[in-house]
Order: sequence, then C-alpha cells, then structure tokens
Amino acid sequence: MESATIIQGKRILLVDDEAKILEFTAPLLRRHGSEVTTAQSGDAAVTLAEEQSFNLIVTDMQMPGLNWESLLQKLLALHPTTPVILLTAFGTIERGLDLIRKGAYDLISKPYNEKDFLLRIARALEKEALSGEIRQLKLRIPGGEQDFIVGDEEVMGRLLDQVGTVAATDFPVLITGESGTGKEMVARYIHQRSSRAKGPFIAVNCAAVPSELFESEFFGHARGSFTGAHVDRKGLFEAAEKGSIFLDELAEVAPENQVKLLRVLQENEVKRVGEQSPRKVDARLICATNRDLRAAVRASQFREDLYYRVNVFPVVIPPLRDRPGDILPLAQHFLARSRVELGRDVTSFTRAAIDKLRSYSWPGNVRQLENALKQAMVRASKDRIEAEDLVLDDEEAEVSTELSAEGLTLREARDRFTKKYLESLLERVGGNVSRAAEQAGKHRSDFYELLNRYRIDPSRFRKSSHQESGAAPAPA
Repeated sequence: MESATIIQGKRILLVDDEAKILEFTAPLLRRHGSEVTTAQSGDAAVTLAEEQSFNLIVTDMQMPGLNWESLLQKLLALHPTTPVILLTAFGTIERGLDLIRKGAYDLISKPYNEKDFLLRIARALEKEALSGEIRQLKLRIPGGEQDFIVGDEEVMGRLLDQVGTVAATDFPVLITGESGTGKEMVARYIHQRSSRAKGPFIAVNCAAVPSELFESEFFGHARGSFTGAHVDRKGLFEAAEKGSIFLDELAEVAPENQVKLLRVLQENEVKRVGEQSPRKVDARLICATNRDLRAAVRASQFREDLYYRVNVFPVVIPPLRDRPGDILPLAQHFLARSRVELGRDVTSFTRAAIDKLRSYSWPGNVRQLENALKQAMVRASKDRIEAEDLVLDDEEAEVSTELSAEGLTLREARDRFTKKYLESLLERVGGNVSRAAEQAGKHRSDFYELLNRYRIDPSRFRKSSHQESGAAPAPA
C-alpha cells in the first residue's frame, strides 16, 4: 500500500519549537490528506493529547521546558497504543534502540529525506491501524480485554510488577480493594501470566451462592444424592482443574462453609455430595474481598486458619481517588472501547470535561468511571464529550465546586468532602448506621471505621432511640 493512501485521513500531532520545521512538515503531511495539529512545546502537546486522540505523534526531542523522556512518558500514559516518533539532529543507531526500549516507535534524524520521512510515517500509521483492528477483535471476544490494565507507572506499574512476580508461582493470592477497583481483572492478569494460562479460569461470586448449595456448587454431587440431582455433576474446584479458581467476595462465605473450604485447601481434594471417596483437585486459588479480613477475624466472622491459608501473597488495589493520575488514561481507554461498542465517532474530551473527571472522587472507582463514560458517549451530541455529558453525583459535584476555591490540597479537599458526605448521609437516615452503610455501598464494619477516622458520632443524628437498636458503641 502506498504511503499517501495510509496517511490520508489520519490525525497527526506534530510538535517542534522551531516554527520553520512546522511550516515545512505540516503542509507536507496535509498534502497527503492527513489532519495535522501543531504544538511548539511539550506542555502544549500534553494538553492537546489530553483533549483529543491522535493516530500518530511526531515530536522533536530537544525543546525548552518538558524534557523528552517526561514528554514521552506522559504521551504514552494518555494514549498507550499511539505510536510516537521522535525527531533529533543527533541520531545514532545505539540511541535509537535506547529510545525504542523506552517506548518510542521510531527515531528520525534531521534533516530528513522527504520520501523516507513519509515512508516511516506511513509504517507507524499502519502499525497503529493494525493495533486498532486487534483491539476491536479483542472487544468482540469475551474476556479479550481483561489483559489490558491501564494505570500510571508509579502505582499500577508497581502493582503489576508485584503480581507478575507471584504469577510464576502457585501461591494463593488475596486481592483486596474497594468495589469497582478491578480485582477480577488483576486475578485474570495473574492467571494469564502463570503456567496455568492454558487451563480454565473459573470466577465465582461467593455472595451469590446460597449457603445450603455451597457444597454442591463448589465440590459437586453424585446422581441421586438429593432431589433434583439427576446426573453426576462436577463442582467448581474440579471445573478449574489445571487452571485457576477465583473466589470473589470471600468474606461472604458463611462460617459453617469456611471450614469445608479450608479442608479443600489443606488436602487438595474434594468430596462430592453423595460420595464417600474424595477426589484430588489441582487448581490455583485466587481470592478477593472488599472487606478487612483481619477485622472480620477479630470479630469472629472469618476463620483465622482460613485467613492465613488464603493470604499467602496479599495484593492491595488502591481506590481510584488515591491514584488521580490514572483517571484520564482510563477515561481515554474507555472512550476508545465505547466507540467500538456503541458505534459512536466521539474521539476526545473538552477541557471542562477533563477538569470534571479529575475533580470527582469516584466512590464507585474504575467501574463507575467506565459506566459514566458509556453514558456520556450516548449523551454526546458532538465529536467530543463535554462537561454536561458527564452526569455525576450532583451533591458531590456541588461540594467539590465549593471546596475548589478554598486553596486546599487534594487530600484536604477529599477529607473535607468525605466528612461532609458522611454527615449528610447520616442526617438523611436519622443516624441509622446500617442504612447509611447500605446507601454508601459499604459493609457495616467498614462504615464504622470511616466514622472513627473522621470522628463522627452517629448518635448526634438519631431522631429517636429505637431507630437502631443494638448498634455498636459510637466511635470516639
């Protein structure tokens, strides 16, 4: 395919602090049908990349302000699959290889030959188009995108290095984090990088399994063992043979079933309901919970011996509000994915929409952000998502606006909002902690920990003494 055909219609960001370079290169690319946006500094390039997506970024290495390594890192964080070509007057083969190892697609030396320049631009765009086709194919395959975890290098990069190390072992892993942080995605990441990747990955929501059916579901049953058992049936542990079994919401397993689960983990065998002889099983265990299992052990709600059995290698996923640098890259990722799913040609965000995304605390974490982006895609009337397309919690947005002018740090503003939110919630439910915890999407014990942290006494909001009989003592 000719270079001109590949370049036609593509969006290219061209960055150089020398006006004469832009004056020559931009028209050259436009003559071949591309849409060229120019910037004369690294900071300006980052701002443009935040607001819209590009098929290719071409940037000079030597510019005042943001150094090329920081620029490259920021651009790749915003658009991990967009090729970045670096321009330099001091190119060598050794340096080119080093830059490619750091994430650049190519290095072009100045002054460049026009034909060679266009050929290399076309190759980069061809690679970007192929990557897009692969991403679309993955989106049509169940679980095809589970392997793609977006996040900044400092937080999620460190976490993925951690889980990548344990993936090579058969150690049980316990993943903890708030609802919506992506615990199952991390579990799949571990499975896909383990020696069991070709085996099954069986995901189980423990909270959805009725206590009376626990043994039948997890261990299987023999034909005729109970009414309705018309055939022999494998349990979930047998179904995960040579693969991994992921037990989500582990803390919701009833105490009487925890001891049965412990025996399986100790002996690596199950006994089907209605059978006398045990069967050996070989499945890697990965568990997850949004509750504090140590606190559950102290409260006699979770067996201590089971806790130590599943918590061989702990992994903690921080909430989205504690990694604000991930919000925009995640939003860009979900925008690209939703374009395929919904068939909408919405490619970017306005500056006001970006500010709204960044100022929100995302109590529902990554799952809430993904849902908000899908809804915004449906509402969007233009090719960019505007602030009004993002419908978030009105109360929180109101408080965030109120706090933004007070000169607080992000953590101070977040703490101020959280305390006000908790007080407002308790006021609404008359100090009923159980109802407040339910509305906040928190377990009751976790909600009490929040009240303790912010020194909130729920009794101040009680309208009558009978509203919450038997409640735990008020936090100090």
